[in-house]
Amino acid sequence: MIPDLHMHTTASDGTLTPLALAEYAAGRGVTIMAVTDHDAFDGADSLRGADTPIPVITGVELSMADMHGLHLLGYGRTEAGELRRVVRELAHKRLSRAERMVEKLNALGFALDYQEILAKCQGSVGRPHIARAMVEKGYVRNTEAAFNKYIGEGREGYVPNESLTMAQALPLMRRNGFVPVLAHPDELEQKDETTRMLIE
Repeated sequence: MIPDLHMHTTASDGTLTPLALAEYAAGRGVTIMAVTDHDAFDGADSLRGADTPIPVITGVELSMADMHGLHLLGYGRTEAGELRRVVRELAHKRLSRAERMVEKLNALGFALDYQEILAKCQGSVGRPHIARAMVEKGYVRNTEAAFNKYIGEGREGYVPNESLTMAQALPLMRRNGFVPVLAHPDELEQKDETTRMLIE
C-alpha cells in the first residue's frame, strides 16, 4: 500500500481538481489517498460516488491558533454535521481575510482584483491564490517571493487568520467521528519534546 493522506485540491489551495488529483496520484503509484483541503469538504465531497482510480478518504485540514504553522488533519465520516458547520464558518472567515489582504496590497500599490482572484478559485481563497495572482501580474518572480516580501506573517500585506485552538478542534473532531492527526510536524521547527507533547 502506498498512501498519500495529505492532499489539497482546487477546493482550497491546490492546483488540480479533485478527480484530476486522484488520477494524478494513481498515475504515480499512490494506492489510497485523502483529500484534506484547508477549511473545506467540497473537494472530498465531489468524489463521493465518483469513479475514482483509487479509494479516497474524506479529510480536512485546520489551522490552529496555538502556534505558528500548527495544523491539524482530520479523517472521518462524510456526515459530521457539527464539524461541517464549523468548517463552513472558518471558510467564510478565510474569504474575509483574503479580501482584507488584497485591500492591503492595493494600498501598497499592487493592482489586484479580489473578484478576479475569487473567480479563479473553486472554493476558499487563501494566500497561495493571492501569491499566484501577484506572479501573474509580474509583481514578484514566484509565490515564495510573494510570501517572503508581502504576505508572510509580519509582512505589510499579511492579515492574521481566525483559527480554532487545539483544545477546541480535538474534541470537535472526535465528537464527529474524525481521527485527528498532527500535520507536517517536521515543519513546526519546535524542540523534540514540544513535538512529542503535541502528538500526544
